[in-house]
Amino acid sequence: MITLKSGDTVLFTGDSITHGGRGNCMDGNHILGHGYQEIVCGYLAENNIESMPKFYNKGVSGKTMAQICEDWEMDALFYRPALISLLAGINDVARSLDESTDIFTKNYISAAESILSRTFAALPDVKFFICEPFYLDAKNRENQYEFFPHPVCEQDFVFGNKNHTEEVMKKYREKLDAISAALPALAKKNGAVFVPFQSLFDEAAKKVHPSYLVWDNIHPTFVGHRLMAKRWIEIAESAKF
Repeated sequence: MITLKSGDTVLFTGDSITHGGRGNCMDGNHILGHGYQEIVCGYLAENNIESMPKFYNKGVSGKTMAQICEDWEMDALFYRPALISLLAGINDVARSLDESTDIFTKNYISAAESILSRTFAALPDVKFFICEPFYLDAKNRENQYEFFPHPVCEQDFVFGNKNHTEEVMKKYREKLDAISAALPALAKKNGAVFVPFQSLFDEAAKKVHPSYLVWDNIHPTFVGHRLMAKRWIEIAESAKF
């Protein structure tokens, strides 16, 4: 079990998947956003309730790993968290589809390594989880709503994967596979914990229609978020710090 002490802070950060529609006011219903991070934070809070740790969601929609790296001192180290979870990469891919995979991977890993090295230099005892970005063909371009796990409420809602051709999807997976191959070693080298998500979605999609898990190839449904939270907790419980 992850142990948190009185005064400890937990920080989740990344892109829109972590942002989760979080509110920017003191409304406690929405301040952490809705998704895997809220589920995990609830779990950590329950298991450390007497310590009353604090939880922050600093995920920002659209952010790349490079942009997160630029703002790291202000958005993460400023809070001196005892535990950090970082998930980013899908926006890096979206903005670099026509760039060579080698150059793309080098830039991404360089930014991630900078974040890790600066973090452990400032917070040597931090528990750092670096999560694997993922992509799944939702197979819903013909019928967007058929397999959704919730009622249809906006028939004219625009799905971001509407124009994701086979070629585009191949580029996404090629670049993400390169990241996936590099991240475990990077995490181990820097004393962080790697949380794999791609295999989670690939395996689940063999059992159900993929749009039950991910609605636009990139963003999970609440079902996908629940699976992510379960995977995160499993990895955390087996981690040795």
